Amino acid sequence: MTPCAKPRLLVLAVDGLDWDLLHRLVDAGQMPFVTQLMKAGASGPMRVPAPAGACAQWTTLATGTCADEHGVLNDLWVRPDGIRSSRVGGAQRRRPTFWELAAAQGRTARVVAWPAATGAADGLLGASPEAASRLQIVGEGFERAEHASETCWPLSPDCVEPPDLRALVELVDEARVHPEDLAVSLVQPLVPTARPGEANALLRPARWQLARWSSVHNLGVHWASQGDDALMVLRLDGLPEWLNLLRRHAPEQPADVGLAPWYRYLDLLVGRYMALLGRQAHLMLLSNAGIPAAPIGSGELFRGDGPGGLVLAGPDVPADILLERVSGLDVAPTLAGLLGLVDQPGWPGRDLLARQAGPFDARRQHKALPAAPALRMDDLISPVQRDEACLDWLRSQGCPVAPVEHLERNTLPLRMRRLAAWVSVRRARGDAAGAIAALQVVLREVPQELGARVTLGELLLEAGRFSECDELALGLPPQAHEGLWADVVQALLGFAARDWLRATLHLQRLVAAGAAPLNAPSCLGRVHLRQQQWGEALAWFDQALTWPGDVARVHEGRGLACQGLGRPTEAEQAYSRAIAEQPDDARPHLLRAQARLAGGHLDHAESGCRRALTLDSSVPGGYALLAQITLARAAQPSDPSRDPAQLVSNSDPC
Repeated sequence: MTPCAKPRLLVLAVDGLDWDLLHRLVDAGQMPFVTQLMKAGASGPMRVPAPAGACAQWTTLATGTCADEHGVLNDLWVRPDGIRSSRVGGAQRRRPTFWELAAAQGRTARVVAWPAATGAADGLLGASPEAASRLQIVGEGFERAEHASETCWPLSPDCVEPPDLRALVELVDEARVHPEDLAVSLVQPLVPTARPGEANALLRPARWQLARWSSVHNLGVHWASQGDDALMVLRLDGLPEWLNLLRRHAPEQPADVGLAPWYRYLDLLVGRYMALLGRQAHLMLLSNAGIPAAPIGSGELFRGDGPGGLVLAGPDVPADILLERVSGLDVAPTLAGLLGLVDQPGWPGRDLLARQAGPFDARRQHKALPAAPALRMDDLISPVQRDEACLDWLRSQGCPVAPVEHLERNTLPLRMRRLAAWVSVRRARGDAAGAIAALQVVLREVPQELGARVTLGELLLEAGRFSECDELALGLPPQAHEGLWADVVQALLGFAARDWLRATLHLQRLVAAGAAPLNAPSCLGRVHLRQQQWGEALAWFDQALTWPGDVARVHEGRGLACQGLGRPTEAEQAYSRAIAEQPDDARPHLLRAQARLAGGHLDHAESGCRRALTLDSSVPGGYALLAQITLARAAQPSDPSRDPAQLVSNSDPC
């Protein structure tokens, strides 16, 4: 296969680069190169589907699939022997990445520091040895010198693929920068003023982070100046860890002050690549998530991240375009379109540059590649398969081996975290029953998980299973009886008892605290919905949009409030935003169909209703609404252009 001539493509990914802060610095004129990039191309905020872990998010961006499909749910995984865990790698990934697809179709690709990139399973794409030779990967962690001395810093053989390419190994080894090689004067501008006596607590980690970024940048500059590869993918990490250090050692300063120097340094890196690549190349600046809310307690399901972002410029990209409702699932299809890839998986995302008319082609036709089935709950709770022969050999050598029950106890928390991450994906897909069943397993095994307890309470409330919320107050750990968690539990119990006064009291205390493990304004909106107080409900849902949490449910609540106020157009817009956040959930499709029926738009109402039934044939009220639409249409004057068979057809007209 001879690939068509395409411009070079550089993907510069930054872990934890916040879109809102980036935009504020751009507006202030502090990031001139990123400003040029935005004006020359398309940009917009982006959210990556759950779960919130970095490995899961970056694998979603690379594969174009959700975590229950690509299989990476956590940063760690339990080894088959059940004895220990390790960093997740490509062997645990079940879907191909966009760079693997590019190599299989004749493009040369180089990837640096992307999670779960090295060690991919053989035959994932069925690629030929020639295709493998076009792909060079430098794995995550090659640039970290945390466990090395200044004079001895061996390069792990597992972090370079192909490992037998001596020139690549030597290049990577030479590109790495040790923190001790950086003068303090180079690092000092990146460190804000800390509390007295704690300056060194920030200076040393800043020095190590700058060394990591410089190591990745050295490889990028070398390859960008060569000009012989179609795709380069570089990832810079460390901003989330730096933010945690700022909150610990300089809590009186806003996060923006401590992060801004690193954003400006990133701007210089962007300018360097713009100069090396020129105007005839594509450059994408990418972020998985933004600044997380301050930690409240245990339970990573409630980590409220700000939006990440996407900036894309190049010869095939329209100038000064703001992209709306960008999902992390859109990244891989867009990059595949820029690379001109023909054979693509059946990605759920969209090519952001595809147009029905104008200078861009419509959605590109592709041949779907075979894919492994999605993960099930049974795959995550099945017992660990241990190598008994290996354990017997260890015993024969005099090594102490813990009993089987002890080994399972050690791996249980990690397995439950993976199951909780799977819950967040199922919840985003609208599978409330599956998410509830999985959370009940988590709480049975790890009853002290407050985050899982509150998530289960929210799901039970949404499903109308109020009586089951009482069980959530039984056996609570000591830390749940005071502070924010106590208010959370009491609010859930108020919902369960339909005691709206009690629920409102505790929810308002959570709102006054300014942050909580759940979106308290959204819950207050639901309280007023239950009492049919539509105006108060709408006001609370408007406030809930500024809080971290389930944005789709907030838009859905706004739609219900607008519908109660007799404003079907606004309700339809709110439901459309909920659908944009969770397109696989049947409920907002059905609610939007109801709003369209109230507005007299029968064709659109019928289309939305059939779409909801296609996604979930058991969605409550689906067939009843379809019957209402049919009766409303029958009451209208007959239209000879309409086929009567459409009234009873079960096909989806969308």
